[in-house]
Amino acid sequence: MPMRVGKWFELTGTSETVTRLSTFVKFLGKFFESAGECFEKLWISSRIFKITVMIGSRLERFRRNNAVLWKTLERRWAAIIEAAIILLIALMPVLNSWEALLILTLFLYAIRFPARQRPDTGLLIFWISMALSALMAMGAPGLSRMLPVTVGLSLAGVAGRTFSAAFSRKLIRFMLMTGLLWMIIGFWQQWTGVPTPPGWLERGQAWTISVRSYSVFGNPNIYGLYLLSILSFAFDGISADNYFFRIMSGLVLILTVISLYFTYSRTAWLLGMAAAFYWFQKRIKSGKSLVYLGAGALLLSLLPGFRTRMAALASPLENTFRLRVRIWRNILRLITGSWLWGFGPGSFIEVYRHFPAGTGPVQHGHQLYLQLWLENGVLSLTAFGGVIVKSLAGFFGNRGSVKATALAILLFLTAAFSETWWVHPFCGGYFWLLIGLRYSLKTERKD
Repeated sequence: MPMRVGKWFELTGTSETVTRLSTFVKFLGKFFESAGECFEKLWISSRIFKITVMIGSRLERFRRNNAVLWKTLERRWAAIIEAAIILLIALMPVLNSWEALLILTLFLYAIRFPARQRPDTGLLIFWISMALSALMAMGAPGLSRMLPVTVGLSLAGVAGRTFSAAFSRKLIRFMLMTGLLWMIIGFWQQWTGVPTPPGWLERGQAWTISVRSYSVFGNPNIYGLYLLSILSFAFDGISADNYFFRIMSGLVLILTVISLYFTYSRTAWLLGMAAAFYWFQKRIKSGKSLVYLGAGALLLSLLPGFRTRMAALASPLENTFRLRVRIWRNILRLITGSWLWGFGPGSFIEVYRHFPAGTGPVQHGHQLYLQLWLENGVLSLTAFGGVIVKSLAGFFGNRGSVKATALAILLFLTAAFSETWWVHPFCGGYFWLLIGLRYSLKTERKD
């Protein structure tokens, strides 16, 4: 009895702690929302903003006075640049040239010069907070390490303002179709038995799992995350008006599910099931749907690879999940040394090297939010939260491509609790492209 009472008091204390933390988080959210509004007012009243508006007005006047020339440029070059953007994004998993995509998008912006919109200060605040943290932690050299995130944020902002909703939907359709190419490479890896590198399988799992597909992404978890975005687009595609596109989306959906299984990524599996449940929740209420769900769950439980990977989570032996928990604890210890400004962009390996790891050097924190806090400080982490809130606003009321893009972003953000995909050359830029597409689809700008 005393033990039960003690446990009850521990539970009560824990509940009080959670309540206090949630209250504190709400307070922080309101505080930074107010701070963002104040910053926006200061920015609008600043001399830099006025100069920017003046330059924009003069450029707009110049374009209006030379309307014939500008229309000619748009008629001759806009379609070519759009085709180049589509081709570049389709091949981005192997090219990883987000700088080239930003340049093409800037060209398209210069030709179209869309009407001025209210400035999206969420991205700007995030960049300023990261730049300030980099300066405080490393001085001027810290800014040079911000090139990837600067390119990504610029791409999100410019694409959101330049791409029309129709072009963004066309781009998503091409991304959906080109996903087949990377899946074929993943199937080829399974067929030929490409060796699985050490560390990707836990002790004893090689008996039932011979290959973890990674296609051209270099890592099965990153490949699984990419497939989740394709899954989101396929969910939307199977209800499209065009019959041929519905059939193709259904084919892509089936192949994506099979490809997700062969990644043997538990995070991708769980997120994929959650995404399917969310997207089809209205249809699941029927008895027939429940039968299908039960049959699917039974089929999964019969697959040896699924049983092996999921059972390892409860194993008392050392596994990747336990290793990640150990890394997270060490990161929390390190954060106390510089929680406000962080240690500087890209400093994880330098800072973490003092902690031993049994499987070799740790390249990243396997948790985006903790690593963002460690490298860039609490201000940058909070500003990133502001970008997330702004990007996912109205998530549950969205439909079609807007909903699919928001779901893909949400899956990335959820996977960030166990994977630092930010450091991957493809996923970092891909996430900001999704943010730009989401902004473009929400504004419904017409060409």
